[in-house]
Amino acid sequence: MKKKIGYLGPVGSFSEEACFELWPQSPENTYQLFPSLEAIYQALVNQKIDIAVMPTWNSSLGLLNNVQNQPYFSHLENNLNVHCLSFLEKSLNFCLLVHLGASLEMIKTLHINPYAKTIAKQWLSNYPNLEIITHNSSSEAADAAQKMGPQHGALAGAQAAKIYGLEVLLKNIAISTMRFSSLKLHLLSRG
Repeated sequence: MKKKIGYLGPVGSFSEEACFELWPQSPENTYQLFPSLEAIYQALVNQKIDIAVMPTWNSSLGLLNNVQNQPYFSHLENNLNVHCLSFLEKSLNFCLLVHLGASLEMIKTLHINPYAKTIAKQWLSNYPNLEIITHNSSSEAADAAQKMGPQHGALAGAQAAKIYGLEVLLKNIAISTMRFSSLKLHLLSRG
């Protein structure tokens, strides 16, 4: 049976990576990215998707995006049409993404999301002269770095390097600084 699966975008996000790990891309499934958790939830309730992959918890930072105050999350147990299939915990392995052939010494500006800024704080302290530009997601950070040129890098997942035409210069930045972090995702379905 063909499934319609919704997840938090943009393209190259850790949510997308988790979605494709659980349901590998195939003609049997359709995938739709959404700009917010509210949009994913509404699509599920309105029967536009069958499954919602919703990130809700970061092991280093706690609940994401003030999620506990959102009606779709705080009243989930009262919605008889939506139930939680499962939880998934996904490692957040931030990498330093750069333009092809660029070196760490060439990077003057680093594009990151707020979670990466916190998780990689120790690593970032080794490079006090880097200009830091914060984006809504690590995918947006990778996209911005790619568009800005070889003096710009990004902290994002390795999957974003492939999508945005960058290369991985350093892997597992959060792990290398002993700040292992993971993302918990709720897998929701209509009842």
